[in-house]
Amino acid sequence: NKIEFRFASLSYAAPDRIMYQYKLVGYDQDWELTSENSATYTNLDPKDYTFVVKASNNDGVWNLQGTKVSFSLKPQFYETWWFLVLCVFAGISFFVVVYRIRIAQLRKRHEELEQERDKARDANQFKSVILDNLSHEFRTPLTGILGYADILLAESSGDEREFAGYIKTNGNRLLHTLDSLLELARVQRVDTDLEFEEVDMVDLVNEMVSIKRPEALERGLTLETKVRNKPPKLSLDPQGVQYALRVLIDNAIKFTDSGRIRVMVSVEKGHVVVRVADTGIGIRRTDFDLIFQPFKQASEGIDRNYEGAGVGLTVARHLVESMHGCLELESSGVEGSTFTMRFPLTTDKTEIHTPTRHLNSRHAMDRLSRSPSESAASSGSTTAAHWTESDS
Repeated sequence: NKIEFRFASLSYAAPDRIMYQYKLVGYDQDWELTSENSATYTNLDPKDYTFVVKASNNDGVWNLQGTKVSFSLKPQFYETWWFLVLCVFAGISFFVVVYRIRIAQLRKRHEELEQERDKARDANQFKSVILDNLSHEFRTPLTGILGYADILLAESSGDEREFAGYIKTNGNRLLHTLDSLLELARVQRVDTDLEFEEVDMVDLVNEMVSIKRPEALERGLTLETKVRNKPPKLSLDPQGVQYALRVLIDNAIKFTDSGRIRVMVSVEKGHVVVRVADTGIGIRRTDFDLIFQPFKQASEGIDRNYEGAGVGLTVARHLVESMHGCLELESSGVEGSTFTMRFPLTTDKTEIHTPTRHLNSRHAMDRLSRSPSESAASSGSTTAAHWTESDS
């Protein structure tokens, strides 16, 4: 706002010597002295004011009574209380509307995610059903092929025996790949809990090592066990532990050209620890996470050096974590790798019997924990390389 006051005083003798004093009561603290006949005020607050002005003649005699004018300034509409209340109400309404719109968007997004989850679950179940059906269709003729290959190996010689050996080897490889794929599909389903029971870890390790030792000997490797201190029995799924052990030992044999493989059992810091250490090619640190992903290997492509489906470690880690354990890897990347399974020494049966992940089909675990080639090898001769080391 802007207010201007104009005033005048008469003097016929010397009008240019007239002086004025003015004061805006409610704004000015002191009187203002000027020879001008106007006064201007801006940005006054809305309230009551009184403008008072006095004049003096050319002899300097002041009119002490002077003159005054009173007035009131009304506030602008945006300075009124009702406008402030309206703004507050409008702001609250705006935030309420925005909140409701956001809630509606989140609810819609949640429903979309649930629909996608249901679709993914249905697709996964459909995949598992398809794989279960294909299991029979593949396994039946494959079993027949392996059976005839065994007959040819027993009754043929020369090139025919060599060709039958190729059939046997590749048939077992295909069967192992099929079993791994089926087990990966079953691991992702949540139909049946793992079957927990009291197990002796040393017995499980010795049994699996005795099964795999002939295969290691065929490659010129030494497979041995070492028990630092015998652990107590644990509530675990024995088939799950055997499957994880078989995967770790199989990989150690596959990736070790010479040297030895050790399976060590110990009790460390409240955990039962099982280590599978080899003197193989090693694993680069950049590949630590990669090898635990399904269908992933450190070397991939048609020119890779080692065969395999790339699902064994995925299933093994899943099984170990389902039993509240963990699967760790140590390797320099140049030579040798050590896979470590850790299971807590706990007596809380409730916690143990409610695993975070589940498996389906007990007979599948039985079949996978001992492949056809292992079953045949277990009946052959074995060379003991086992000792027990007591704590000193």
